[in-house]
Amino acid sequence: MESEQYAFVMERLKADFPDLAAQLDQELKRGRAVSGQKLRREERHERASRLEEAHLPALGKTDVAVIPYSGEERVELIRDALLTLAETMYASRQAP
Repeated sequence: MESEQYAFVMERLKADFPDLAAQLDQELKRGRAVSGQKLRREERHERASRLEEAHLPALGKTDVAVIPYSGEERVELIRDALLTLAETMYASRQAP
């Protein structure tokens, strides 16, 4: 469901606010940074396996990992961006 919502909203943004859509697209492609301590058990295990295969040291609690946004997080990021845009537009209209 989030995937469909995301695709629909991004298509509208690309048509109406292409700069905002490009910024969101870049952010979502980058992923989000989380500390090693906050990784879920599955994510930690997966990363530990990849690091071991590459003969690299294990991910520590203070290390930072980049993980993809979940479907819900993508929709939330878009919502926050649209709220910020609306607040900025409103504030600019209120300015003398």
